Amino acid sequence: MRIKDEKKLESIYEATLQLIIDDGLHQTSISKIAKGAGVSPATIYIYFENKEDLINKLYLSVKKEMSDYIFVKVDNQKTVHENFENIMRKFSQYIQDNKSRFLFVEQLQNMPILSSDILDQTNQYFYPMEKVLEKGISEKVIKDVDTKILFLPIFQPLSAYFKEQFNSEERPKKAVINTLIELAWNSISI
Repeated sequence: MRIKDEKKLESIYEATLQLIIDDGLHQTSISKIAKGAGVSPATIYIYFENKEDLINKLYLSVKKEMSDYIFVKVDNQKTVHENFENIMRKFSQYIQDNKSRFLFVEQLQNMPILSSDILDQTNQYFYPMEKVLEKGISEKVIKDVDTKILFLPIFQPLSAYFKEQFNSEERPKKAVINTLIELAWNSISI
C-alpha cells in the first residue's frame, strides 16, 4: 500500500478547487485534476474512491478551515453583540483572504453531489454561531426564531455582496461591509 503524501493531497485539493471555479463541477474530471495537480490519475485514487468522494472531502476541509478561522474569537465573556460582530468581521476577512475557497463553497453548497453526512458535519462546524444566537435569544436581545432561519439574514447579504464585488473586480468597501454587518444585526436583534 502506498503512503499518502500531504503535499500531493494539497495539490489535488487546490487543482480541484480551481478547476471547479474556472470550469464548473461537471467539466472537472479526474484526469484534469491529476494534470492540474501534477500527479497521475491513479494517484488520486489512492486518496479518494472517486470524484464525488474527492469533492465531498474537499468541501468538508474548506468548511472546517473556514469555521476555525471565523470562530476563533468567540468568547462567552463578551456580549452577544460583540461576539456577533467579531464573527461577521472574521467571516468578511476570510472571504477577502480566501476568494477561491469562498467561491468553491458558494458554488457547491446546494449541489446534490454533497452527501447528507458531509452537510451534517459542516453544519456542526457552525455550532459556535448557533450558541451565540441561542444565548442572544435567552438574553432576549435576539428574536426568538429557529437559529437555522436566523442564519439566512446574517450570512447571505455579505456573501451576495462579495460575489458581486468579485464579479466586478472592485475592491470590497469597508463602509459597505460595516453597513451589512449592522443590517444583519438589526434583522435578528430585538
